[in-house]
Amino acid sequence: MDKKTRRILFYFSVLIFFLISYGAVLFATGYIFDFRNFEFVKTGTLALKSDIRGGAVYFKNKRIGRTSSLSGSFSKKYLLPGIYEVSVRKDGYQDWNKKAEIKSQEVTNFLSILLIK
Repeated sequence: MDKKTRRILFYFSVLIFFLISYGAVLFATGYIFDFRNFEFVKTGTLALKSDIRGGAVYFKNKRIGRTSSLSGSFSKKYLLPGIYEVSVRKDGYQDWNKKAEIKSQEVTNFLSILLIK
């Protein structure tokens, strides 16, 4: 490899390093890229706590997890701001459904979800 090729490869590697570092810092501070609007957006968090352990949590009618088998809690980070349908379901119980407004840099809490048999 000649000196010119090594120099180009070095500068390219430095450029890639800084681009990846910039993206990592943005993600660590709560930003994600919104592909619909082509911009970086500060995200929010959804947190809920149910009396039923192991209930399935749905977000926009898509299952995203289960409540904890120990505490009945669940949280999802890095959500784009907006109004979404959230539900908790478990066999033998009535579903819990709610519209949740996710705001930038805020936690949307539902701390006393009661599922009725």
